[in-house]
Amino acid sequence: MFDYLVLSESLKLPMYNLWIAAGLIAGFLFLEKQLFKYSISEKEQKKIYIAIASSIPFGFFGARAFDSWVTGVGLLYGGFTFFGGFLSASFCFLLLLRIFKLKIINTLNILVPSLALAHAFGRIGCFFGGCCHGSATHSFLGVIFPQNSPADLLYGQNPVHPTQLYEAFFLFILFILLIWKVPFRFRTSFYLIGYGIFRFLIEELRGDPRGILLTQTLFSPSQLISLALFLIGVVLFFKNKTSASC
Repeated sequence: MFDYLVLSESLKLPMYNLWIAAGLIAGFLFLEKQLFKYSISEKEQKKIYIAIASSIPFGFFGARAFDSWVTGVGLLYGGFTFFGGFLSASFCFLLLLRIFKLKIINTLNILVPSLALAHAFGRIGCFFGGCCHGSATHSFLGVIFPQNSPADLLYGQNPVHPTQLYEAFFLFILFILLIWKVPFRFRTSFYLIGYGIFRFLIEELRGDPRGILLTQTLFSPSQLISLALFLIGVVLFFKNKTSASC
């Protein structure tokens, strides 16, 4: 865990925030290239950027609110969860695409590689911040976080899975596949299926409190959402496949 980048005695920059910022910048830069590649008009580009800019605050609020809900911690004291931000930002973004009369699936197919890229950087930020850690392990991949870190408070000075880095690595691979291997019309469905499967599985290695969605089940809240994303991705895949063959 490396909380701050110390530039001077009076200037310390939070590493988590720096990696989040790096992810947003990388995502927007790549999105710019995609919009140019697929000849999106200036008018449509402005609408897409307005939709994204409007969705980001909803995403941050949703990330905090969802964490507070599933963990029972007060809104002012909770953390941030990817799925909370993803769901709330997606709702706002899709609503605005509808209002702006943009092609929803086409826009999402342009956007999802940038989302995967930004998310990958964000998970590296989680590693430096010490959150979203894994359970105890004897694997050579295990990492010992500093004293008083979230992992230390649960497992002491014992190695835990660096699930943040596992996920970052997967997301970089997913990003590459979306760009180089997946046909454009299947990008969104591939992203939902791929990330849904991975997130469901990686939850088994997570060691931080996973919370309760509505009632206690065999699955964590993130696993339930992952299953939903997987099913949506499958439906979308066959819908696109059928429409393409007509």
